[in-house]
Formats: sequence, structure tokens, C-alpha cells
Amino acid sequence: MIRNQADSAARILAGGLPRRSAVAALAAGVAAVAGVGRSRTRAAQQATPSPDASAFIVIRRYQLLPDAAMDELVARVTDGFVPIVEQIPGFQEYLFVDAGDGAHLTMSLYDDPSGAEQSTRDAAAWAAANVVEMIVGPPDVTEGWVRIHVDADDPGDATPAA
Repeated sequence: MIRNQADSAARILAGGLPRRSAVAALAAGVAAVAGVGRSRTRAAQQATPSPDASAFIVIRRYQLLPDAAMDELVARVTDGFVPIVEQIPGFQEYLFVDAGDGAHLTMSLYDDPSGAEQSTRDAAAWAAANVVEMIVGPPDVTEGWVRIHVDADDPGDATPAA
């Protein structure tokens, strides 16, 4: 497990993922390790975002049951949930991160909190109908405004502008 996590971190840092995905993955990892959002769902921040906010993100942390297969879960999510999440107004990006030992994170980026809220509702309904027998309880949810967002298309450019 530690080797897999170290390999994943090395791949992210070495550029094995697009920068946008790497930043999101690393942020989610930090949030998961720090316990942000653990044991409770955090309400969407309805305040007006700062001018440097580029997106609103919702991160959900799940745990696979010991007898469930990650590959089967990934296939179900790819075929069933991804087409739903892509249709939500304001959709920007969706990531599924296998964090090892059955832990997994999903990250959805939207233009504003309303997309993230719909994503969370849709995820709960879809999971209850399609993968409830594979995961432990409801996910831990963390959401908020993305204040720094860098991707490979704009090297050196970050939000906020310098």
C-alpha cells in the first residue's frame, strides 16, 4: 500500500498526470490525510467567491467494502455515473482517485456551488441504486472554491494572477 501511494505521488509530481488533475489529486490527498470533512458533510459555501476563484469543487471520500472489487466499481462509475455528472450545468471536470486499500476519492469541478450540490444529490441517488453493496456508508464530503488552478495548457499562469 505505501509503495503504491508513493508511486502515485511520484507519478503526480513527475508529471504523469495533467497539472489540473495533479493539483486536484494532491489537494484531495491533503484534505483526506488532514481529515477535512471527515465524519460530516460540509455545506456548500454560498458566499460570493473571491475574484480569483476558478471553480467550485466537491470532493467525496469513499471506502470500498473488503469483498468488493475496485475494478468493478470503476467500471460501474464510468458507465453509469460519469454520463450523469457530465450533464450537470456548469460541469468542468470529474476525477476518480484510487487511494489504495479500497479508499477512493471523487472530485467534481463546477462553475458554482449549484452544480456541486446537484452532483452530490445525484451521486447519493446513483450510489444507492447501483453500488450500495460495494461501499461503506455515505462518503465524507468536502467542498469549496478553488483558489489556485494551474494546468498544462497555461504553464506559469496560476489563479490568482500575479
